[in-house]
Amino acid sequence: MRKILRFLSVKSNNKPADYILKPIRIAFLIGGTYIVLAGIYIIYSSQYAARHAPTVKALELTEMQKGLIFVIVTGVILIIALWWVFQEIAHKEKKIIDQRNALLKSERHAVAGMLASSVAHDINNVLTTLIGTVDILKNEIDGSETSQKHLDRLQEANEHLISLTKRLSRVGKAHLVSETQKFDLCSVLEEAVSFSKTHKDVKTCHLNLECPEGLVVSGFPDMIHQMIFNLVLNSAQAAGEGGRIDIAVDSGKNQIRIVLSDNGPGIPEDKKDNIFQPFYTTKETGTGLGMLSIQACVEAHNGSIKVSESESGGARFTIILPRQNN
Repeated sequence: MRKILRFLSVKSNNKPADYILKPIRIAFLIGGTYIVLAGIYIIYSSQYAARHAPTVKALELTEMQKGLIFVIVTGVILIIALWWVFQEIAHKEKKIIDQRNALLKSERHAVAGMLASSVAHDINNVLTTLIGTVDILKNEIDGSETSQKHLDRLQEANEHLISLTKRLSRVGKAHLVSETQKFDLCSVLEEAVSFSKTHKDVKTCHLNLECPEGLVVSGFPDMIHQMIFNLVLNSAQAAGEGGRIDIAVDSGKNQIRIVLSDNGPGIPEDKKDNIFQPFYTTKETGTGLGMLSIQACVEAHNGSIKVSESESGGARFTIILPRQNN
């Protein structure tokens, strides 16, 4: 049947692999075939009945029988044909819907990429100026250990932001860095948690990190750092003052699992499919790009992320990252 359809179809100029059915051509062919076959059946069956029926009554019975057989056979053929046609229609409708969704997703990513490149460029210019200011302050401010510690932390945060803006620019241009680095995953997670605690929304929360020592992996440490920071910040804002955030890391032979859970209100079931969409946010001042950054990190490591409910009723994010051959 597929070969017949290809013979009855023409190729699309835009999509050579697809075939556009010509309804009139198919209708005439099917209708004409039916008329010819039905005519042949009626002629030959009538001749056969006339030759072999001994009486008029027997002829009438034979005509009735062959009429019933004709109706049954054509009815079965019609059922099969209609079933196949509707299957094809449903298949093509699904294909159209999938293509439309893919196009919408591509458009969202394109817009996000353009915005990312633009914002990264502007932020990087401001941060470059800020580095110069920090260097000046280091020379002019009093030499107390506390002051130097704060300035060092400010400079570290600034350098980290510059690294992030460079990555953001690469992502926006669809040139994500392809060379991975070997690094201690637990050290990166500890740095991310420590950095998160300086945020006003995280300061009042209880953070707990459990990670096996000596877990050396290959990947993009800056992206892991920012992913954990974004997850912790989102959980802290959801859980509120006094909230609890737990991060646990399991290492298997072929994969690493990072589980972050909180005791906040959780994520409604109808919102779980939308939280990774670009610009989607439930916050009045949110940008909708934080979760996109998390998704980008997971995809860059060829991993997966799942959202579920934690034991305390809050949100649980389970991130699976395949282990690289180190």
